[in-house]
Amino acid sequence: MVWSRNLSQQGLVLNEFGYELKYARLRGDNMELLYIWINKSDNEFINNQGVNFYGGHKFSLITEENPKRYILSYAPVQNGINLFNNGCVKNITAIVGENGAGKTTLFRYLYTGGCLPRQDDGDPRYERMYEDRYEVNKKILIYRFGDVIEIFHNLEPGTFINETEFSVHNMNEVGQDEREQLMELMEKQTIIYLSNSSYAHGFNGFFTHGSVNSVSLTEASMRSIARQFYNKIVNAPRGAYYNSPFIILQGLLIKNKSTQDFQQICDVLYYHNLYSRRFESPYPFKECKNLYVTFMNAIRVIQKIDGYAEITSIGFQTNNPDIARLAERIRNFNDWKNTIPAEIRGDIFAALYLNTIFEVYYSWDCIVLEEYPIGSFEDFRVKIAEMIDCYEAQQEHNQEQIDYYRQGLGEIIDLYAIIGRCNNVENNVPEGDLAFRYDKVISKDEGGNIYLRFCEFIESVARSSQSLILKYINIDNLYMSSGERAYQNFFSWLNLPPKFDEYIEGTPIPINHDVLLLIDEVDLYMHPEWQRKAIEILIDTLSYQYDGKEIQIIMSTHSPLVLSDIPKQNTIYLKPKEGMFNILNCDTRSQTFGANIHTLLN
Repeated sequence: MVWSRNLSQQGLVLNEFGYELKYARLRGDNMELLYIWINKSDNEFINNQGVNFYGGHKFSLITEENPKRYILSYAPVQNGINLFNNGCVKNITAIVGENGAGKTTLFRYLYTGGCLPRQDDGDPRYERMYEDRYEVNKKILIYRFGDVIEIFHNLEPGTFINETEFSVHNMNEVGQDEREQLMELMEKQTIIYLSNSSYAHGFNGFFTHGSVNSVSLTEASMRSIARQFYNKIVNAPRGAYYNSPFIILQGLLIKNKSTQDFQQICDVLYYHNLYSRRFESPYPFKECKNLYVTFMNAIRVIQKIDGYAEITSIGFQTNNPDIARLAERIRNFNDWKNTIPAEIRGDIFAALYLNTIFEVYYSWDCIVLEEYPIGSFEDFRVKIAEMIDCYEAQQEHNQEQIDYYRQGLGEIIDLYAIIGRCNNVENNVPEGDLAFRYDKVISKDEGGNIYLRFCEFIESVARSSQSLILKYINIDNLYMSSGERAYQNFFSWLNLPPKFDEYIEGTPIPINHDVLLLIDEVDLYMHPEWQRKAIEILIDTLSYQYDGKEIQIIMSTHSPLVLSDIPKQNTIYLKPKEGMFNILNCDTRSQTFGANIHTLLN
């Protein structure tokens, strides 16, 4: 009985399956961050500071040195009405302050989340390192789960004085099993950081643990996300290197895929989300109603890789057997391709078929190109199917590669049915000139819903676990001003996380039901009229992009126009004091919600 009583005191209760955490009930409730206390940031700009999010609750921490004590108190805020609890957006907090006030530093702490216990391996040589790391990691996090508020911290045992009515969990005073469950509970809210700034550093990629814990959507992190996307669609192996011709070739074909290549796909995915819902866009940026679609040449893609430019030249020599094989196959393929009539090779879909033939010829030794002559455009589909059958008849064949190329052939056929008869882009140079363009023009204003069908197709293959077309597709005419480009990036990037496990990973790692969205400088690049509509458009967009989710938004802004949509109790004012992070008392500030521009500027 003593054992049972101790477990109960630790927050454990007995059920029919054994002991479990009594706060496991919180897993099903909506989660919202109310407060964070930071002991010390890496750059020591933030020191012993607590931040309340949304004015409905106010927590205060007093620290004492001798003896060491942290005293937490709480007071509800009168008339703390949440104006944003509507649809999927449950709350918005704005952080304002001059440059260098600490907005991005605060976001870094929020993005990393969690509350790690103190670590020490007992080696006195590393005692100072562990102590310094602990001082930076020391924090208090307070969450609301439905109607229940819970406090999490990693302070020194016996130093935390709780003067609130809420339950407390000290990560340094619980056992390993309970600590893991507490950490899992704090990961119940997926954290998304979004910034259009090219100077947003320290927010890297994405992290998963059964679900997506955090996602960074910045110029830098999109490079990592793009790489993951292209690795997915070519079935790149994880964790181990397989030295097969197929894998080597796929690695070369996606080696130079850029963030801009991926952004084209992101834009079309975003358009699909807009237009499939018959959404009348209120956005002030220019709609790209005409998309120009063409396909890259596989061999030219390879030649753009450093060290591969001369691979097709006569007399090319190398000591690398893989590159030697590639050079030989390219020469043979080019000789065979020149036997195909020029009028057949000129169609943009011929480029896709030829890329596929080159891939299977390089990957499979059983393919002899001379056995597959092309005399008409229809021959491409027939001959590729015969090549796949030939490889499948081999005693040692790879079924995944067979499936990859059969699906790829199906993709080409399906896309041709959608856009194959679209007009080519107008040219002002004669056919045969190197500047002549063969792009298909996909117009939103044409009948037959071709534009929407094309967006649906791209969305479908992007969700697939593999794709041949998306390695080669080039979607042009997405030119915009820098402001329009940044604005569309904002929403096209936000469009990714709800289907992150389909678009990026291909494995079931969805984002959680609860989302903490951190937006750094929401008004960046925006014209004043755009700033005035920013909150309205953001809420409308999230309502369909994150349908069924619960979103808490914390954003920074320099714009008084954005601030006019935020009540002062939902606003955090930062102004450095003696060169340190400092929060001003919002009670002394004028009301921001609906205020005129002169009041806001003051």
